[in-house]
Amino acid sequence: MSKTAAPVFIVNLETKEYIKLHFVPLEVQWEAKSNVAAIASIARNNPFYHFTGGEDTINLDLDWHAYDVDRQSAIGAANTLKAWSRNDGYKKGLPRIKLIFGEIFRDHVFIITGANYRMSLFQRQKGMRPAQVTQSLTLKKVTMLNETRKIILNSR
Repeated sequence: MSKTAAPVFIVNLETKEYIKLHFVPLEVQWEAKSNVAAIASIARNNPFYHFTGGEDTINLDLDWHAYDVDRQSAIGAANTLKAWSRNDGYKKGLPRIKLIFGEIFRDHVFIITGANYRMSLFQRQKGMRPAQVTQSLTLKKVTMLNETRKIILNSR
């Protein structure tokens, strides 16, 4: 994790709430998956393939540290992202979010589909609240467009 780069934010586009990351992740994994269906053909050794869709996923690890006296900030940040990965009961679905990471994800909107975390550095005097929380965040790109190759090539 780096503190030297520009700040990184995760913004809930519905509520305009945001979280500033304590540290810039050292790496971000972009997974571009294409789904294809095999179509068998009589007397062929290999099938034909038909593209049925694709999916873009971002995985990144976040590091939260409790800087406040009662140690609520680390677990609070992790729980906020966990809440944004769920429906709001029966009222609303997953909120759309923006990852403000310089220019790189400027054109993309995501939903959070995973917000797992590990807690460490517990202290009895602080109610066993963790001083550090390491969170693995999974984001899925969402769009109303059927993106063309040209759009994909020109996106940031």
